[in-house]
Amino acid sequence: MKLFFILILYAFANVLTVDVANYKENVFVANLYTEQALNAGVLPEIIKGVVCGNRHTMGELAIMFVVPERADPDHLVECTRLQVDLRKEIHVAFYNLQVTQAKKPVPNRISYILKNPSVKGLNFENADLLHFGAIRRKLTQDVIKSVVIDTSIKKETQLAFEKYCLLMGLISCTEGRDYFIIDAVINDDEECVLTNYNKVKITYHSVEQIVEHVKILRQQANLLSRS
Repeated sequence: MKLFFILILYAFANVLTVDVANYKENVFVANLYTEQALNAGVLPEIIKGVVCGNRHTMGELAIMFVVPERADPDHLVECTRLQVDLRKEIHVAFYNLQVTQAKKPVPNRISYILKNPSVKGLNFENADLLHFGAIRRKLTQDVIKSVVIDTSIKKETQLAFEKYCLLMGLISCTEGRDYFIIDAVINDDEECVLTNYNKVKITYHSVEQIVEHVKILRQQANLLSRS
């Protein structure tokens, strides 16, 4: 009986290791897709489309776009699916881009074709998920800020307050390990309330307040990059 129990534990440990390695691989591949989307200029529309699609919670959006390393070890299957969903969104965006370019040909325009990266022969068991998370943020955080600022300029492009709340939640996740936002809601007082994993709440009273805060963050980031 004791040997049988040990064998079960060993098998479970192996399955867990495989699941973690598989998740790391999916994060790595999604990063490669995201980099292509950034270079092709379709990443803003992807982020806006997913946030406005009402299919994901705040925590799921965070795992998808900014902090994949914060995945819950007990829900790796679901978190892996989020990385796959991101790749699917990128596939759709590239297809739409190719259709648009075909309808409106422009001389000497760069034609972007999505490349499917190969990970054959790579071992992800000891890969650094924290590093993969840092790469994801490097690819997405400036784009998310641009989505907030650019959509707010004209009335016809403005999003609903709840969408800016979600986008602010994503941006907040990039500000440090204590800022992993798991919930973003509009309360009865019509305020955006962000809640991090420590149950600390951050409140924004209007779209204008969110936009101004994002502008300050972008200015600070620009100053740091020049120093």
